[in-house]
Amino acid sequence: MLKRLREVKTALGAMVISELWSFWRKTDQAASKRVKDTVLDDAWWERVDLIIQIMDPMISLLRFADTDKPILGEVYEGWDSMIESVRSIILQSECPKYETSPEAFCGTIQDILVSIWDKNCTPLHCLAHSLNPKYYSHEWLNGGPSRRFSPHMDGEISPGRKDAFRQAFQDRALLDEVEDAFAEFSTDTGRFARYDVIRDRGIRSPILGGKIMGQQALLFSS
Repeated sequence: MLKRLREVKTALGAMVISELWSFWRKTDQAASKRVKDTVLDDAWWERVDLIIQIMDPMISLLRFADTDKPILGEVYEGWDSMIESVRSIILQSECPKYETSPEAFCGTIQDILVSIWDKNCTPLHCLAHSLNPKYYSHEWLNGGPSRRFSPHMDGEISPGRKDAFRQAFQDRALLDEVEDAFAEFSTDTGRFARYDVIRDRGIRSPILGGKIMGQQALLFSS
Protein backbone atom coordinates (compact mmCIF):
# COMPACT_ATOMS: atom_id res chain seq x y z
CA MET A 1 0.00 0.00 0.00
CA LEU A 2 2.79 2.41 0.89
CA LYS A 3 4.57 1.63 -2.36
CA ARG A 4 1.40 2.42 -4.26
CA LEU A 5 0.98 5.72 -2.40
CA ARG A 6 4.57 6.58 -3.29
CA GLU A 7 3.92 5.85 -6.95
CA VAL A 8 0.95 8.24 -7.06
CA LYS A 9 2.50 10.94 -4.85
CA THR A 10 2.44 13.55 -7.62
CA ALA A 11 -1.20 12.85 -8.40
CA LEU A 12 -2.12 13.05 -4.72
CA GLY A 13 -0.36 16.40 -4.42
CA ALA A 14 -2.21 17.75 -7.44
CA MET A 15 -5.48 16.50 -6.02
CA VAL A 16 -5.26 18.28 -2.66
CA ILE A 17 -4.34 21.64 -4.20
CA SER A 18 -7.00 21.41 -6.86
CA GLU A 19 -10.05 23.69 -6.69
CA LEU A 20 -12.20 20.56 -6.82
CA TRP A 21 -10.78 19.58 -3.41
CA SER A 22 -12.97 22.29 -1.89
CA PHE A 23 -16.08 20.17 -2.53
CA TRP A 24 -14.92 17.52 -0.06
CA ARG A 25 -13.52 20.13 2.30
CA LYS A 26 -17.01 21.46 2.84
CA THR A 27 -18.29 18.08 4.02
CA ASP A 28 -15.46 17.25 6.44
CA GLN A 29 -13.04 20.10 7.02
CA ALA A 30 -10.99 18.32 9.71
CA ALA A 31 -10.39 15.21 7.60
CA SER A 32 -9.74 17.30 4.51
CA LYS A 33 -7.09 19.35 6.29
CA ARG A 34 -5.48 16.25 7.78
CA VAL A 35 -5.21 14.56 4.36
CA LYS A 36 -3.88 17.70 2.68
CA ASP A 37 -1.30 18.37 5.40
CA THR A 38 -0.13 14.76 5.24
CA VAL A 39 0.18 14.64 1.44
CA LEU A 40 2.16 17.91 1.41
CA ASP A 41 4.40 16.93 4.34
CA ASP A 42 7.89 16.06 3.07
CA ALA A 43 8.86 14.55 6.43
CA TRP A 44 5.91 12.15 6.21
CA TRP A 45 7.01 10.98 2.76
CA GLU A 46 10.54 10.50 4.08
CA ARG A 47 9.16 8.16 6.74
CA VAL A 48 7.18 6.33 4.06
CA ASP A 49 10.36 5.84 2.06
CA LEU A 50 12.17 4.51 5.12
CA ILE A 51 9.38 2.05 5.95
CA ILE A 52 9.43 0.74 2.37
CA GLN A 53 13.20 0.26 2.56
CA ILE A 54 12.96 -1.51 5.93
CA MET A 55 10.20 -3.82 4.75
CA ASP A 56 11.94 -4.81 1.52
CA PRO A 57 14.37 -7.36 3.13
CA MET A 58 11.50 -8.79 5.19
CA ILE A 59 9.27 -9.28 2.16
CA SER A 60 12.19 -10.77 0.21
CA LEU A 61 12.69 -13.35 2.98
CA LEU A 62 8.98 -14.23 2.99
CA ARG A 63 9.06 -14.75 -0.77
CA PHE A 64 12.20 -16.87 -0.46
CA ALA A 65 10.62 -19.08 2.18
CA ASP A 66 7.33 -19.45 0.30
CA THR A 67 8.44 -22.41 -1.79
CA ASP A 68 8.20 -26.18 -2.01
CA LYS A 69 11.98 -26.50 -2.39
CA PRO A 70 14.04 -27.97 0.51
CA ILE A 71 15.34 -24.70 1.96
CA LEU A 72 15.18 -25.47 5.69
CA GLY A 73 18.97 -25.16 5.89
CA GLU A 74 18.81 -21.66 4.44
CA VAL A 75 16.18 -20.19 6.76
CA TYR A 76 18.47 -19.45 9.71
CA GLU A 77 20.94 -17.56 7.53
CA GLY A 78 18.06 -15.82 5.75
CA TRP A 79 16.75 -14.40 9.03
CA ASP A 80 20.22 -13.38 10.17
CA SER A 81 20.96 -11.60 6.89
CA MET A 82 17.54 -9.92 6.87
CA ILE A 83 18.02 -8.48 10.35
CA GLU A 84 21.48 -7.22 9.42
CA SER A 85 20.10 -5.62 6.24
CA VAL A 86 17.37 -3.82 8.19
CA ARG A 87 19.92 -2.56 10.70
CA SER A 88 22.17 -1.27 7.92
CA ILE A 89 19.28 0.51 6.18
CA ILE A 90 18.23 2.32 9.35
CA LEU A 91 21.72 3.41 10.38
CA GLN A 92 22.69 4.58 6.87
CA SER A 93 19.46 6.43 6.14
CA GLU A 94 19.82 10.20 5.86
CA CYS A 95 16.16 11.18 5.63
CA PRO A 96 14.21 10.11 8.73
CA LYS A 97 13.39 12.41 11.62
CA TYR A 98 13.38 10.03 14.57
CA GLU A 99 11.71 10.70 17.87
CA THR A 100 14.70 8.83 19.32
CA SER A 101 18.22 8.26 18.04
CA PRO A 102 18.75 6.03 14.98
CA GLU A 103 20.53 3.53 17.22
CA ALA A 104 17.58 3.33 19.61
CA PHE A 105 15.11 3.03 16.74
CA CYS A 106 17.25 0.30 15.20
CA GLY A 107 17.39 -1.52 18.52
CA THR A 108 13.60 -1.46 18.82
CA ILE A 109 13.09 -2.91 15.34
CA GLN A 110 15.81 -5.51 15.90
CA ASP A 111 14.28 -6.60 19.22
CA ILE A 112 10.92 -7.17 17.51
CA LEU A 113 12.48 -9.24 14.72
CA VAL A 114 14.63 -11.29 17.09
CA SER A 115 11.66 -12.03 19.35
CA ILE A 116 9.67 -13.31 16.37
CA TRP A 117 12.56 -15.48 15.20
CA ASP A 118 13.16 -16.86 18.70
CA LYS A 119 9.54 -18.09 18.78
CA ASN A 120 9.90 -19.88 15.44
CA CYS A 121 13.48 -21.14 15.50
CA THR A 122 13.58 -24.87 16.34
CA PRO A 123 16.40 -27.37 16.91
CA LEU A 124 15.66 -28.68 13.41
CA HIS A 125 16.42 -25.24 11.93
CA CYS A 126 19.77 -25.27 13.73
CA LEU A 127 20.54 -28.79 12.56
CA ALA A 128 19.61 -28.09 8.95
CA HIS A 129 21.78 -24.97 9.00
CA SER A 130 24.65 -26.97 10.50
CA LEU A 131 24.43 -29.61 7.75
CA ASN A 132 24.65 -27.10 4.90
CA PRO A 133 28.19 -27.34 3.43
CA LYS A 134 28.00 -23.76 2.14
CA TYR A 135 28.31 -22.30 5.62
CA TYR A 136 31.73 -23.91 6.10
CA SER A 137 33.17 -22.67 2.80
CA HIS A 138 35.82 -19.97 2.63
CA GLU A 139 33.65 -18.06 0.17
CA TRP A 140 30.77 -17.72 2.62
CA LEU A 141 32.88 -17.17 5.73
CA ASN A 142 34.76 -14.31 4.06
CA GLY A 143 31.90 -12.96 1.95
CA GLY A 144 29.96 -10.90 4.49
CA PRO A 145 30.27 -7.29 5.65
CA SER A 146 31.11 -8.54 9.14
CA ARG A 147 32.86 -11.58 10.56
CA ARG A 148 31.05 -14.86 10.02
CA PHE A 149 31.34 -18.10 11.95
CA SER A 150 30.77 -21.62 10.71
CA PRO A 151 27.76 -23.27 12.41
CA HIS A 152 29.78 -25.55 14.69
CA MET A 153 31.45 -22.46 16.20
CA ASP A 154 28.24 -20.46 16.59
CA GLY A 155 27.09 -20.43 20.21
CA GLU A 156 23.46 -19.81 19.23
CA ILE A 157 23.25 -22.71 16.76
CA SER A 158 25.22 -25.46 18.51
CA PRO A 159 22.78 -26.04 21.43
CA GLY A 160 19.87 -26.46 19.01
CA ARG A 161 21.83 -28.87 16.84
CA LYS A 162 22.82 -30.98 19.85
CA ASP A 163 19.21 -31.07 21.04
CA ALA A 164 18.09 -32.28 17.61
CA PHE A 165 20.71 -35.04 17.60
CA ARG A 166 19.70 -36.18 21.09
CA GLN A 167 16.00 -36.23 20.20
CA ALA A 168 16.59 -38.23 17.03
CA PHE A 169 19.14 -40.75 18.30
CA GLN A 170 18.13 -42.20 21.64
CA ASP A 171 20.79 -44.92 21.46
CA ARG A 172 23.97 -43.53 22.98
CA ALA A 173 26.32 -45.51 20.73
CA LEU A 174 24.51 -44.31 17.59
CA LEU A 175 24.47 -40.74 18.90
CA ASP A 176 28.23 -40.89 19.45
CA GLU A 177 28.69 -42.17 15.89
CA VAL A 178 26.61 -39.34 14.44
CA GLU A 179 28.36 -36.67 16.49
CA ASP A 180 31.76 -38.05 15.45
CA ALA A 181 30.66 -37.88 11.80
CA PHE A 182 29.50 -34.30 12.27
CA ALA A 183 32.81 -33.39 13.94
CA GLU A 184 34.67 -34.63 10.85
CA PHE A 185 32.24 -32.83 8.55
CA SER A 186 32.56 -29.49 10.34
CA THR A 187 36.35 -29.52 10.82
CA ASP A 188 37.53 -30.85 7.43
CA THR A 189 38.98 -33.99 8.97
CA GLY A 190 38.67 -37.73 8.35
CA ARG A 191 36.67 -38.48 5.22
CA PHE A 192 36.10 -34.73 4.71
CA ALA A 193 39.78 -33.80 4.58
CA ARG A 194 40.10 -34.40 0.84
CA TYR A 195 40.82 -31.36 -1.31
CA ASP A 196 37.85 -31.87 -3.62
CA VAL A 197 35.43 -32.15 -0.68
CA ILE A 198 36.68 -28.89 0.85
CA ARG A 199 36.66 -27.20 -2.55
CA ASP A 200 33.07 -28.21 -3.23
CA ARG A 201 31.65 -26.98 0.06
CA GLY A 202 30.46 -23.75 -1.51
CA ILE A 203 28.58 -25.48 -4.33
CA ARG A 204 27.29 -28.71 -2.78
CA SER A 205 23.66 -28.85 -1.77
CA PRO A 206 22.76 -29.64 1.86
CA ILE A 207 21.27 -32.94 0.66
CA LEU A 208 24.55 -34.03 -0.93
CA GLY A 209 26.42 -32.98 2.18
CA GLY A 210 24.10 -35.13 4.25
CA LYS A 211 24.71 -38.14 2.04
CA ILE A 212 28.44 -37.81 2.56
CA MET A 213 27.96 -37.70 6.33
CA GLY A 214 26.15 -41.00 6.25
CA GLN A 215 22.69 -42.45 6.32
CA GLN A 216 21.89 -41.09 9.78
CA ALA A 217 22.58 -37.46 8.88
CA LEU A 218 20.69 -37.88 5.63
CA LEU A 219 17.48 -38.19 7.64
CA PHE A 220 17.80 -34.53 8.60
CA SER A 221 19.30 -33.07 5.42
CA SER A 222 16.70 -34.32 2.96
